[in-house]
Amino acid sequence: MKSDKARGFALIGFGALLLGTASILVRKSFPISAMEVTFGRLAVAAIFVVLIAFARAELRGWVRQARPYSLFGAIMAFHFLTFVGALALTSIAHAL
Repeated sequence: MKSDKARGFALIGFGALLLGTASILVRKSFPISAMEVTFGRLAVAAIFVVLIAFARAELRGWVRQARPYSLFGAIMAFHFLTFVGALALTSIAHAL
């Protein structure tokens, strides 16, 4: 049980590190357009999610769940597109 808890804390710390540096890295990526940054960011994330799901054998039955996940993906893409666009116009603190 202790190793699971330690692993959980390590994953939370790793996620916080990635999330905390994302805005700075996106801000440094300009003059690339917001659309290109958003596409690249979501493409890399999708590849990692699919690889992890494949490694854990969790891809069975994904076809019947494709419609809601497509909607979630479209909402997330819109969110990141507007966020990255805001980063181009203002400071990180204001964009957040």
